[in-house]
Amino acid sequence: MTLFKQLGFLLSLFLMIILLTVTVLNFSSTTENAKRQLYHDAQNTAASLSLSLATAKGDKSMMATMINANFDTGHYRWIVLEDMKGEVIFERLEDIYTLDVPAWFVSLIDIDVQRASAQVSSGWMVIGKVSVEGDVSQTYLMLYSSFKSLILSFVFFAVTSLFILHLLLYTILAPLRTLQEQAEAIGKNEFRYQEQLPYTKEFREIVSSMNTMIRKIESSFKVGSSAMQRNRRLLYTEKLPKLYNEHYLRLKCQEEFIGSSEYDGGVVVIAEFSSLEKAERKLGAVAAEELMIELAALLIDKSSIVTKRLVARLSATRFALLMPGSKEIEAKLVAQRVVESIIERLGSADNGPSCGVHVGLYAYRSDEEYRSFMDRATQRLQIAIDNDLNTIAVQGNADQNDFTEDEWESLITIALEKERFNYHVRNVIEPDQDSIYDRAITIVMYNENGNEYPYGRFIAPAVKAQKVFEIYQQVIQLLVKKFTDKDKKGRYTFSMPKSLLLDERTFASLQEEFENFENTHDLDFCIELPESFIVEKEAMAMQYVELIKNNGYRFGISEFSAESDNIDYLEQLRPEFIKISKLFLLDMIAHSSPLLASLKLAAGALDIKIIATGVSTQEELETIQAAGVDIVQGFITEVL
Repeated sequence: MTLFKQLGFLLSLFLMIILLTVTVLNFSSTTENAKRQLYHDAQNTAASLSLSLATAKGDKSMMATMINANFDTGHYRWIVLEDMKGEVIFERLEDIYTLDVPAWFVSLIDIDVQRASAQVSSGWMVIGKVSVEGDVSQTYLMLYSSFKSLILSFVFFAVTSLFILHLLLYTILAPLRTLQEQAEAIGKNEFRYQEQLPYTKEFREIVSSMNTMIRKIESSFKVGSSAMQRNRRLLYTEKLPKLYNEHYLRLKCQEEFIGSSEYDGGVVVIAEFSSLEKAERKLGAVAAEELMIELAALLIDKSSIVTKRLVARLSATRFALLMPGSKEIEAKLVAQRVVESIIERLGSADNGPSCGVHVGLYAYRSDEEYRSFMDRATQRLQIAIDNDLNTIAVQGNADQNDFTEDEWESLITIALEKERFNYHVRNVIEPDQDSIYDRAITIVMYNENGNEYPYGRFIAPAVKAQKVFEIYQQVIQLLVKKFTDKDKKGRYTFSMPKSLLLDERTFASLQEEFENFENTHDLDFCIELPESFIVEKEAMAMQYVELIKNNGYRFGISEFSAESDNIDYLEQLRPEFIKISKLFLLDMIAHSSPLLASLKLAAGALDIKIIATGVSTQEELETIQAAGVDIVQGFITEVL
């Protein structure tokens, strides 16, 4: 029960007791006054009648007339005249009628009627005694009318008092409601302040303390966020925005762009600017460095025609442009535009004919290792260097895997028709707690022979064939259909790729599935969105997050690598966790990077858990745990 209800109940009870007591006392006083008034009226009548009867000088008929006259003009039940021996000379009696007074009221009010008496004299001689008893029916009628008035007054004052009491309590306790909302927000790690302090001293002190606590938490997040971005730039980026170093390029390739991603291979371009020494002699070291950064900016700008790209600086004069998912023809166009722009820029700077650019281009497969395709691209670059300036050397490669694009599309189409897509469930564990934190759902595909194709094998061809939406729709419906009551008691997480989220059909379909599944389950379900989607499509991501949370599901971020210029979006979206590849974590640990500490500080301020993915060995697990990351996902969970 809330404090408002407790105070309202107690004060209302106290107020009702007071009003009821006043009403009862008032009615009791009225009753006693009515009894006394009834007796006093009888006493006055007896005294008046005795004087009148004395003038009759013993004439019984006259005395009877006087008694009848008094009886008929007053409210009496009984008048009797007796002689000195107690014999009745004349008596007048009438039955009592309680008029419109209910029987329960008559039985509730006991009026003990007292008779009034007076002596009757004739001269100096006492001849008898007259006795008078009042009619209580009129008293009951008067008391009943008074009772109804008191009840109406009681109801009026009770309702009015309760209404005023409610308003007073509502006004006085208004800061408490705001305090409750603020406390609930703190429980959700939301930074909510009360700018207007309450008038009540105790409430004002509590609000001030809570505001101070929130400022400290928010400050921790902002410090962690700022430090993380600063450390990330120091460790992974060069001087130019969106220009990374080779270290980051290698990690990003291993995490997202090759092996198990949505990109079926791609193209890597390596560009080298020649004769930096001559440029330094002519322009100076600082200006020559600025020229290199400017040429790198041209590389970034001219490659914007492709959907996905990453530019990294490999050395003082060598830069790499990675274009996952692109084809050789697109890469040639980008390379030609880059060469033309750089020739134009160098020519306008009048740096001499010996300054220029060499470009090596290599189309790699999705299953090819980072070092392998970088070596091949470097070989292409060397061929260009051996030739004249501003040349492009190209080497293509075979398509991914052992199927052509048409064969993959046919295989996926048949699998959809025959409903051969299924899912596996793998544990996400907390080794220290020896408990399962979540169960991650991954999609697999089967052919007509029952051979299984893992997610990383078919997803890139599925993206090209534009079948991702149909695949996920089939699997989600399968989840809804196959989950038993026992399954529904567990915690599950399901990752959705960026290509699926960008499909305009996905949001409406997901909303429909939620509505069909509403109130029919106890499923503790989490949907993961990749960080790259959140960073690039913030408004769309917010719609998905609201849809997920409004339907009672959890939300997490996958493939986290702090791609954004800041991570303030974490405060707005409030994910339950962020999943980071072991490659990034182990790299940060190996370099003793403060980036990890900053990330933990920022995430801790919002109570966001950090989950390491792809952990496969006990050594990796121990290293990651020693760094303070206690939740892991990967093959290691199968042996623990």
